[in-house]
Amino acid sequence: MNVLPDMEVKNHIENGIQFVNEIFYNLEKIYLKYDKHVNNSIKLNNFDNIDNSLMIAIKHLEEYKKYHEKVLNDYEHYFNK
Repeated sequence: MNVLPDMEVKNHIENGIQFVNEIFYNLEKIYLKYDKHVNNSIKLNNFDNIDNSLMIAIKHLEEYKKYHEKVLNDYEHYFNK
């Protein structure tokens, strides 16, 4: 079984949360930058596959983040006793 040293555990968990936050932040920046193109592509029905793929990816990223937030909460609860 692979186990991180105690000092690295919290950093690893927090980095998982930050990883997802940065992806969401950059997706939003890209979407805003290309807003007109995306909206026109949606009107032309050229965006369906990308939209579906992004929705699946976002769902998995949200699950990944929620998992890390729960683990961080459990970790902090355990070590703050």
